[in-house]
Amino acid sequence: MHEGALRALEFDRIVEVVKSFALTPLGASQLAKLRPQTDMRSAQTALAATTECVTYLDSNNPFTLDCPPKIESILTNLAIEGLALAAGQLRGLADFLTSVETMQKAVIQAKAGPFPTLRTMLDGCRSFARETKEIRDKIDDCLHIVDDASMELRSIRDQLQKQTNRLQKTLDSYLRGKDTARYLQERV
Repeated sequence: MHEGALRALEFDRIVEVVKSFALTPLGASQLAKLRPQTDMRSAQTALAATTECVTYLDSNNPFTLDCPPKIESILTNLAIEGLALAAGQLRGLADFLTSVETMQKAVIQAKAGPFPTLRTMLDGCRSFARETKEIRDKIDDCLHIVDDASMELRSIRDQLQKQTNRLQKTLDSYLRGKDTARYLQERV
C-alpha cells in the first residue's frame, strides 16, 4: 500500500494503539511492523484470528506474561555460546518461560472454546519446567546464587569462609597483642 494512503488513513495511529496492548517488548516491536493486508486470504485469516482472540478474552481471564523489560538482550546473550547471564536475568527468563506455560494451559482449559488459532500458536511452545525449577533452586529471591548451586561453588565458598575466619583470628590476635594494644583507643 502507498505511504501517502497510509498517512491519510492515520494507520500509524492505529498501529500505536494496537502496540499499546503488547505484553512484551518483542511483541511491541513486531506490532510496530504491521502493514495492511492486501491479499484477501491473508486478511480473512488475520480477521478470524482476531475474532477468536476477542472471543477468548470475552470468556476468560486476559493473557498475562511475566516478561523482564530487557528480554531482547537476555535472549541475545543466551544465543552467545559461553556467555553467562546474571542471576537476575536468569530468574527473569525463568519467570517468563513459566508464564508462557501458564498461558498455554489457560488456552487449553479455556471456556467458550476451542480456540484453534491460539492453540496452534502456543503448540509450538516447549516446556522448560525442569530448567526453570533448576534456576529457582539455585537462585534465591534476593537474586543470590545459593551455596549449593554446585559442588565447586560450595567448595570455593567454604574455602573463602575458612580464609576469612583465619584472617579474622590473625587480626584479633594482633589487636590483643601487648605491643599493639597500647597504640589503639578501641579494638574496632
